[in-house]
Amino acid sequence: MKSTTMVVFFLAALTDCSEKPSAPPVTTSSASAPSAPATSSGEHGPGIDAPQGGLARGKVIFEGDRGDVPIDVEICQTDDQRRIGMMFRKSAADGTGMIFLMPQERVQQFWMRNTLIPLDMVFVGSDLSVVGVVADAEPLTLDGRDVGLPSRYVVELPGGYAARVGISVGSKMRAEGVPGIAAR
Repeated sequence: MKSTTMVVFFLAALTDCSEKPSAPPVTTSSASAPSAPATSSGEHGPGIDAPQGGLARGKVIFEGDRGDVPIDVEICQTDDQRRIGMMFRKSAADGTGMIFLMPQERVQQFWMRNTLIPLDMVFVGSDLSVVGVVADAEPLTLDGRDVGLPSRYVVELPGGYAARVGISVGSKMRAEGVPGIAAR
């Protein structure tokens, strides 16, 4: 694993845009598909075999096609939190999700390693506009998923939820209680 550019996320690994990952990421900024990372404890990764808890909480509100859509989110802001993300969750309720605060805006790529449920991935730029949505990502796969455009935030939602509530490219996001995103 490239220690200077790769961060294993709950669903993806983050790498520098100029490099191709040699091991699968949980979020990666290269367009190539990830390959599985080496782990010390088999399939689940080093010491990871249960959903994470204890994350800070906040709210994001998307201005969707059908009006405002409030989402109660858990906040992943450290490398370790992003590494685990929504792994091992058996369900996710509509109106809930997880926001990944990325260290910088770049093309982000996520995978579904150890993720048991389908998810929508909403990629949001620094200007808080949705730049793309990956809908109904298939669980338990290593396929890299991205939208090919830079984003600073990624919000994961239950699979199919974004379409049901009208969150799409161009939707605006605002936040309450999320570090680094000013409330408006």
